[in-house]
Amino acid sequence: MILALSIAVACKKENYNSPPTGGDKDAHGCIGSAGQEWCEVRNKCLRWFSAFNLTWPITAGSFTLNNFIIFDVFSNNQAPKKAEAKFFLNNNSYDEIMNYDTSGGNNYPTSAKWTNTTCTLTLLNGSYTFTKDGQTVASNLTINPNPTD
Repeated sequence: MILALSIAVACKKENYNSPPTGGDKDAHGCIGSAGQEWCEVRNKCLRWFSAFNLTWPITAGSFTLNNFIIFDVFSNNQAPKKAEAKFFLNNNSYDEIMNYDTSGGNNYPTSAKWTNTTCTLTLLNGSYTFTKDGQTVASNLTINPNPTD
């Protein structure tokens, strides 16, 4: 009887207020603890650190921060219609959606441009340049040939 009571006490279930593993879904169903964030241009949850098309690191003190650009689709035959950039600049983080600019000079995959009111992503001869408010944020970016999501 004492043994049964000891086992019952030892197996007492504790009630914790933390969510179960994977129980931290956001409004889109993305699981933050699994590294997922919502990607508007692909309309799904993904791990930006593995699904990116373009990336570049910046150093902030002793930290290295990665910046990403993701296209809605990627093909050598068809220009992506949208690009989403998540990046850090001057101690601020940004999430910008840019649309394919169909006004002259675009000859994808040799040259192309995606824009919004403050940002421009330009492709010229296989190299991408990203600007915000006229300031070059990153240049000489090359495409990640094997993004995963």
